[in-house]
Amino acid sequence: RVPPLITPYFRYYEACARAECGDPAGALQALFAYLWEQIGRHDSATVWEWYDPAVQDFRKWALGDWPKSLCHGWGSGLVPLTQRYLLGVTPVAPGFRQVNVCPRVPVTWSYEARIPTPCGPIEVHKKRGAAAPTCVLPRGVERVPG
Repeated sequence: RVPPLITPYFRYYEACARAECGDPAGALQALFAYLWEQIGRHDSATVWEWYDPAVQDFRKWALGDWPKSLCHGWGSGLVPLTQRYLLGVTPVAPGFRQVNVCPRVPVTWSYEARIPTPCGPIEVHKKRGAAAPTCVLPRGVERVPG
């Protein structure tokens, strides 16, 4: 019997699969809800190495007999999910030399985002009510159809 793996790392891949199977909004919402449970409920400033919402006692601070990291970069899967599915920016060549810009989650609210690339930031802006966001690409980055 193998216990389920409940980590931000694996939750990212689960969300990617869900998004690619046609539910990008659900994928973003599920990963956000998981991370909010960890960060919001436990007032954490970082993403933990492992987090199971069902564990509410002192075991939440350990991995069996081992202490766990409470600051893991691999738990930041919400960032690339947001970049790809909400903002719609997907690199199609190394170093973001070519990108496809096609948001897959429709939203009604406004937002602004900057995606760092080796050529400079890609800026994405959407105004409330606008059908699609606008995208400003730095020199050296080409927009290609997806």
